[in-house]
Amino acid sequence: DTLTGNPKQSFNTPGGAFYCVFLPDGMHLISCGKDAASILNVVTGQIEQRLQCAGDVRSASVFDGGDGIITNETMGRTRVWHQMEGRFNLESEFFHESIKSVYFSDMNPEASILAMSGGTLALGDDKPQAGATVLFDINERRQMGPPLIHTGYVRRVQFDVTGRKLLTASEDHTARLWEIVSNDLPLEDAIRIARLYAQVNYDVKGRIIPM
Repeated sequence: DTLTGNPKQSFNTPGGAFYCVFLPDGMHLISCGKDAASILNVVTGQIEQRLQCAGDVRSASVFDGGDGIITNETMGRTRVWHQMEGRFNLESEFFHESIKSVYFSDMNPEASILAMSGGTLALGDDKPQAGATVLFDINERRQMGPPLIHTGYVRRVQFDVTGRKLLTASEDHTARLWEIVSNDLPLEDAIRIARLYAQVNYDVKGRIIPM
């Protein structure tokens, strides 16, 4: 309750809650925690399903009107789940050697391209930080072009409503806008890549640095 400051509902999720997001029906939410993402009923507070993963789940996102869920793990994997007969089933897994810990992923509006982002070093590694976003063709389950590199962990990635542009936000104090392009070859031969379209730089206090 925003007037009293008291929670309307509390949820007990095993393994804690690193990140939460509502499903479009407003009746369920996804709680990301240790080794799993839990789907909770907002009314009853009960866990209706646990999506078991190999590592701690940092975040989750929803696509296909709530029939699809993406989970992102510290162990460098992104899993795509799809709902069938009221339950979410694992449909595919994605990983890339340049991303050791996945922070966030997003799907384009057509649910044909997955953008997976994170850090290029394993959790706890003390080497200089770097980050990347890797694009995957969902249907063919293959990488599309080279990784989109930042000099810091990539914390967030999001497609625009057209699916033609991709925004990446990194700990290197930059937000970069990429344009998704392809050549005119037949689909099976097309080489899809992303090229840098625009960039905004920030200082340590979050203020924009003029280019």
